[in-house]
Amino acid sequence: MKKTMTIEMAAGGYIGEEKYFATLELPAKPHEIQDACHKLRITQNRDTNLRMEVCNCEILPELTDILLDSPSMEEMNFLAQRLAQLSDSEAIALRGVWQRLDKAGYLKEPVRAMDLINMTYGLENVMVASCVSNDRDLGEFVLENDLDEDIANLPDEMVEMLDQEAVGQRHRESEGGVFIGYHYVVAGEYQLHQIYAGVRLPTQEQEKPFVFRLQVAESPVNDSTETMGTAEWISLPIDRDQADRIAQKHNESCIEDCTFYGFESIIPQITADHYGDMLSFVRLNRLAQEIAQMKPSEQVKLKAVLEHEKPGTMEGIQSVVDHLREYQLDNRIGDADSYFKEYLLRHLDARFDARWLDGLAVCTEGTNLMQRLGAAETDYGIVSARGGQLYALVPFEQEQVQEKAMEMTMGGY
Repeated sequence: MKKTMTIEMAAGGYIGEEKYFATLELPAKPHEIQDACHKLRITQNRDTNLRMEVCNCEILPELTDILLDSPSMEEMNFLAQRLAQLSDSEAIALRGVWQRLDKAGYLKEPVRAMDLINMTYGLENVMVASCVSNDRDLGEFVLENDLDEDIANLPDEMVEMLDQEAVGQRHRESEGGVFIGYHYVVAGEYQLHQIYAGVRLPTQEQEKPFVFRLQVAESPVNDSTETMGTAEWISLPIDRDQADRIAQKHNESCIEDCTFYGFESIIPQITADHYGDMLSFVRLNRLAQEIAQMKPSEQVKLKAVLEHEKPGTMEGIQSVVDHLREYQLDNRIGDADSYFKEYLLRHLDARFDARWLDGLAVCTEGTNLMQRLGAAETDYGIVSARGGQLYALVPFEQEQVQEKAMEMTMGGY
């Protein structure tokens, strides 16, 4: 489904708490929403103080200028789905309805997601006229189509004397019309539907859980895309016999003989470029089984490590999975500054008052410390090097000794 909206989100930020950020394009699939939650450190049993704003929406650009009344991610995603389903005429009608309701004072900020969702219904009944961008155009349109009964009863010679702009203005004001670009929308007749009452969203099709999805079809012979029209999505992990039965439906003896046209992953750091071709199917399916058996916290760690190490092959990814326990992840930490302060608190006397660190800028020290330990800042927290520790004691002099040794070497050379 076409992406219709981009939202920026922030969570946390209570007194003494980290603040986390994420950007999400909507409508999003469940695994994309889950990944955003991982970046925001959102859990079911934690109040995250989630805030969001629309930073881009081509279909309804007015959304980028308003304050929202604490919508949920599910509500915004459903709204984006509704926008994606609108026809061109309905999308224009929506903007006209928005202007009309806004002028009437109905859309007072903060605007409720419930009202935004309900505005996307019933738009097929709103009349939209093309190539009408001002009162003069509208007046000409009204006269040509006899849309004003009072004027239609006048003699032709009197009609010819009428000011078309005045006629258009009178007609627009009488029916609550608005101009949207080169279109005229009869927005005054629109009645807001009550489809969603703010409790339960309309029924949506549930997606079957997966780790990877492949869009497979019979291997092409002449053109590289000649079998794309018959391709179907399969979810991994999958039973081997079932995969081969799907291949046989596509006139291939086994799944490796198929071709794939699409690739999806719940781990955004694993892409089609890593997969390569269907000859790697067994390896990908085995990897899917391992990831599916991971705890949510382990999947988050996997994302962090892959973001840090950026393996370019399936072998590299498998190596990370095999050694995942050898990494440490602190997902409470959002940046190098916070990391260094946490490092200090772990090694200072327990009686030390942590408030002395408030407002202290130690980002450079945090970056240097991460480099010394081989750690890295990721969207999911601070992750260690393989076999390393995030909060191991590091002598400050070691770096200076290394620099002096390098200076002596260069000087001797």
